[in-house]
Amino acid sequence: MALLYNLINLTDEVIETHKSMLVDRVSSKDVQDEILEVLGGIDNILASALQQNLLTEEQLRKLKSIFTKKAKMDAPDLNEMDNMLDEIDADADKKKKPFGQEQSPINIISACHTTTLQMTDSEARASNLKFNYPALVEDCTIMHNGYTVQINIPSSQKCTLSIKGKTYKLVQFHFHTPAEHAIDSKIFDMEMHLVHANEKSELAVLGFIFAVEAKYYKPKLQLTQSRAHLVLSKESMLKDTDNLKGGCIPVDESDDCETDDEWVEAPKKAQKNKRVNDFLAQFFGQLPSRKTEKDIPLKKPLSFDSLFETSSNTFIKNVKTNEIDLDMEMFEYDGGLTTPPYSEGVQWLVAKRIQYIGKKQLSDLSACWGNKNNARLCQKYCGRVVKLRSTSSMQVV
Repeated sequence: MALLYNLINLTDEVIETHKSMLVDRVSSKDVQDEILEVLGGIDNILASALQQNLLTEEQLRKLKSIFTKKAKMDAPDLNEMDNMLDEIDADADKKKKPFGQEQSPINIISACHTTTLQMTDSEARASNLKFNYPALVEDCTIMHNGYTVQINIPSSQKCTLSIKGKTYKLVQFHFHTPAEHAIDSKIFDMEMHLVHANEKSELAVLGFIFAVEAKYYKPKLQLTQSRAHLVLSKESMLKDTDNLKGGCIPVDESDDCETDDEWVEAPKKAQKNKRVNDFLAQFFGQLPSRKTEKDIPLKKPLSFDSLFETSSNTFIKNVKTNEIDLDMEMFEYDGGLTTPPYSEGVQWLVAKRIQYIGKKQLSDLSACWGNKNNARLCQKYCGRVVKLRSTSSMQVV
């Protein structure tokens, strides 16, 4: 920690500014007064650490606790500071949850109560959820690892998910039958996991649950059309700003659910049996029936637009930000991998709307692993809370 002494040469004005920032981060008036009393000659060190984001709020509280027990230091000794920071690190290690407290999957309660809370607008803004998926994802491959079927996304394709100041890149997605997450104690037919990773090997998993009995939503390609028209809309906004308040353009919000009344060419039952999930249909014709030795290139590029569109209630084109705001409800919680080694620290996002899957699609997929159960049982909450968020954005590039 000797580098703390050489980080920056701060003026008195800057020191006072950072001292104010330090105090403002603590709510208790008594704690604020104690911090001001013990700062003394270590202003430069604390201010530098704060400016460089080297100390968390919890570490600042720990420093306060240590300083109140020690004499005021006009010229702090380097070894003394090292010992203090070692104490902080040791204390942080003690507060880490023991392994097994954040396991997945879980039984999600859809109604807000003690374990499920509606995310407030301020929380949503502080942890903004943003997707940056291209219209077409090319050069994907499919494989069977003996446990599940997996679609691998090449590193050249920039499918990203950003949340809580971190950005994760889509690496692969795979399937479980039956679904792993339960909703209100009900187990559904299938679950698809989109696994994202960042440079620190941290993971964020986006889950979609499927059921044969779910309502079928026919994609109208509104999301794809919105992408194509966004640039034109922005040009129009520049010409006529009065007609586009805030640069937001509502997309047609008519019901995109295809009802049985619309199937008039053939008997109702026959047409219903022909329905398939449009997203899955892009590659289900290439499902490998047994374990593969190498990846198989997909015949066509993938589009995730139908998946996002049918999972959202509405979406609005925001010309100013070049984004499409999605009203896609998602359950968010801290969990872990559902396969060995069951590592924790995974950011989970599970779509609330249940997706439709055709009976043949489900049987073809499950047959790839001998119709066996490849889903993990639900795990205990261990004090965790699930947050329900309703807003996210898709950035169009």
